[in-house]
Amino acid sequence: MKNRIFVLFVLFCININFLVSQSDYEKSYRKRADSVIEYYKKLPFRVDAFRAMVKLNKGYDIPTALQIIDSLTYNPKGDMFWFYPAVALYCYGKDNMPPEYKAKMRQAFKNYTPNRGDTENHWMMYYTSLYLISQEFPGEDGSTWFNGKSSEENFKDAEGWLNFWMKTTSTIGQGEFDSPIYGIWYVTPLYLLYQFSKDPVMKKKAEIMLTWVIADFLEEYYDGVYTGAHSRLYPYDIFVKRKSQMSFLAAYLLGDRPLFYPDGSPYNLQYNSPIYALSDYVLPEIVAKIAKDRSTPYEVKEIKRSRNRIRYYDERNPIVAKYNYVNPDYAMGCVQIGWTEEILQHTWSLDWKSVKKDEVTTFFTIQPYYFADDMCSLFPEYKKYIVAGVVSSKTEYDKETKVVGSSPFEKLFQYKNTMIGLYDLTSERVKYKEYVGFFPKDLLVREEDPSGWIFCKANSVYFAFLPLKPYSWAEDKDVFRLISTDQKNGFILEVKGVNEIKSFEEFKSRIKKNKVIKTNFDKNMKISYTNLDGITLEFSYDGLRKVNGNDYLPLKYKLFDNPFMQAEVGGEKMIIQYKGEKLILDVKNAQMNYK
Repeated sequence: MKNRIFVLFVLFCININFLVSQSDYEKSYRKRADSVIEYYKKLPFRVDAFRAMVKLNKGYDIPTALQIIDSLTYNPKGDMFWFYPAVALYCYGKDNMPPEYKAKMRQAFKNYTPNRGDTENHWMMYYTSLYLISQEFPGEDGSTWFNGKSSEENFKDAEGWLNFWMKTTSTIGQGEFDSPIYGIWYVTPLYLLYQFSKDPVMKKKAEIMLTWVIADFLEEYYDGVYTGAHSRLYPYDIFVKRKSQMSFLAAYLLGDRPLFYPDGSPYNLQYNSPIYALSDYVLPEIVAKIAKDRSTPYEVKEIKRSRNRIRYYDERNPIVAKYNYVNPDYAMGCVQIGWTEEILQHTWSLDWKSVKKDEVTTFFTIQPYYFADDMCSLFPEYKKYIVAGVVSSKTEYDKETKVVGSSPFEKLFQYKNTMIGLYDLTSERVKYKEYVGFFPKDLLVREEDPSGWIFCKANSVYFAFLPLKPYSWAEDKDVFRLISTDQKNGFILEVKGVNEIKSFEEFKSRIKKNKVIKTNFDKNMKISYTNLDGITLEFSYDGLRKVNGNDYLPLKYKLFDNPFMQAEVGGEKMIIQYKGEKLILDVKNAQMNYK
């Protein structure tokens, strides 16, 4: 009798604890997950592993799920983009999968060889999939696997790479950092690794790194958008920011925008969301609170790294110092030093909410640059073929009209709401001797002043842009392009939210009084500017950076340094904090602790 009373007491305590732990945030999170599951569960046939996965997991419309498996295994293609959905389908759906279909999928993992790929996100998908599927079939020899290695060998290979990536990311930063599109292919594998790893240490590390990567995203989240500089994106992600894959992920995680239209059709639905919805993982509420609080301005300082350099560089992963200033009315961020790649990097942007629709718009510059040696530092192909090889998939890479890409001849210095850009385009490596500024057409005002400043007004922001040399204009569909062709060149940019200054007229009047010193600019490429807040920035092309006379050293940044997140270079640990709450992510010791 006493034992029975004790058991009932324990169950009562567990139930009470469960009810207490179910915060409003977690309830809404689970409600969004359920809505995704219900949507996918009822979808008709299409060759889509995720709808088959949900149907099998929930025991709903099994015949359609099996028909999808028939198609997925008949003639597999897509490399790691086939591999991870197939593994997710197997892991989530195996309990309701007939033995002959389990065998059919197992045969596909023997006969089809998915390419490992050549970027960090490719490897994340590949090795997570290899880890989980070799775990599912232990003790099998190499004749049963596509690569001729045994289950144990595949598991160890995958485990080694995953641990290497976790340590590298938590000590010197990501190489493919802050990408509005490729970020989902870190989040998705980590969801799978957390859900299905049988090793409790790996499971905990997956939970830690999943929270780490999402927190890294949401600290720079503003009004539905991943702001600042990005390692890799496409033109679409620049001009339709709220439709990027990471913005869709934020809608799922935060519930700040609807996933579906009133008629039930998808609106802000990320296509990997069934993997998230079926998972036990719930984003810690402290991270969600940080993402939703833009009440006061703050600085974000980070250290990232270049993509792996295989030749022509002294370092494998040169350092990248990244900065963002997030304001209630806008966000502006840049790569202060370094670059991760020259193909799809977005080196800086100013983002604010558009006047025409419920969208965020943007302003930025680019120096259109390409060079074979830079591509040879990333890829093993012969130099004479390498640019054409890149252009075959990244068609804008060698074009003068490109809107993405970085240049080693563009140097930036940002401090809060002010940025200076400098360009030395005299090198023979520079084919297009110009820089280009992209002014969106939805600005309320774009006014060229006799002082040389270009004054711009939007609904939530004013900004002033001063080209240091002559320029011309060209018109595209959505933007006016400012083109300046002097080889020793640059600009000054200052931004104010509409709530930070009395009026646009006052903004213009005061900006014109600010001191600009550029004596002997063509010789020393040095400039000094004192902004509206009385802050003097000094910047030279050779690297001098000063704020009010004091050296400013981006290479001394921490791994993460902002009011919400702190992490030291080399530390393998992040401290997340918000209004007295604290969450410690300890990668090295596989611990995740609240204090």
